[in-house]
Amino acid sequence: EADMYTIGWTWYPDPEYFIFYMFHSSRKGTYGNGGGYSNPRVDELIAKGESTADRQERIKYYQEAEKLIMQDRVYMPLYHKMVVMGVNKRVRGFTVSPDMMIRLYAPGTNVWVEEK
Repeated sequence: EADMYTIGWTWYPDPEYFIFYMFHSSRKGTYGNGGGYSNPRVDELIAKGESTADRQERIKYYQEAEKLIMQDRVYMPLYHKMVVMGVNKRVRGFTVSPDMMIRLYAPGTNVWVEEK
């Protein structure tokens, strides 16, 4: 017998925010780590990932932390939502940000419709 709850969360394209709030022991009892997960090695890997700006190093730390989290069976991923978007071929400059937000006007965006 075990306590269970469902959760869905997507946020930033960088893993730091997500992995810290969901799996760091300092977040036990909060919304993200409501199950009270604690693993000192995962905490250490998260801290190492947060402390370096080297992308490849960060990937290494976060991937190792994710493997431990899956081995500990903290969560059971049920599905991953795939998003498909159709855009008229006359639309130019349309992009979807890594956090799946569509920004038609914002600094750095320039979306327009090509005239016929």
